[in-house]
Amino acid sequence: MDLQELIGENKNRVINLIIFAAILFVAFRIFNGQLKEVVSLKEKKATEQKKNEKLKEIEALQAKVKQYTDLVNNKDIANVLDTLNGLARESSIEIIAIRPSGEQSAALHTRYAFDLSIVGENYHAIAKFINKLENHDDIFSVDSASFSVISAEKEGVKYEKMGAALTVSTFLLK
Repeated sequence: MDLQELIGENKNRVINLIIFAAILFVAFRIFNGQLKEVVSLKEKKATEQKKNEKLKEIEALQAKVKQYTDLVNNKDIANVLDTLNGLARESSIEIIAIRPSGEQSAALHTRYAFDLSIVGENYHAIAKFINKLENHDDIFSVDSASFSVISAEKEGVKYEKMGAALTVSTFLLK
């Protein structure tokens, strides 16, 4: 067999082998390109999932803020006065006078202030009232307090009580 015959017989095999190698090379290049695109898409998907989780957290926080705002703003003057009277009764305090002392509007809230004159058996009863007031679910703040001893006489017996003048504020969120 000479070289010419060998080439003639294997010509189709060589051509098929070259075509197969070319197809294999093209397929490998396409596979690598698609693999890079899949990796890029997986990274984008992970990023978007993180964004979605943060958005869900933000939605939950916004719902809580709205709930708290509704809770804080769920009051009117009559309810405030009822609350003050109820807390005074629980603390054995007598409210002598309640006077609205105005409202102050700020960027995020409106402050409503009241001047209270109260009388109790002793300092501890007044402190108990102030404590209940500031720990109440409605937001109250004691802005100022001044105390005095009040002398009284009942059926010929002199006794002393503790008096206090308080400025109390409540707030409505805007």
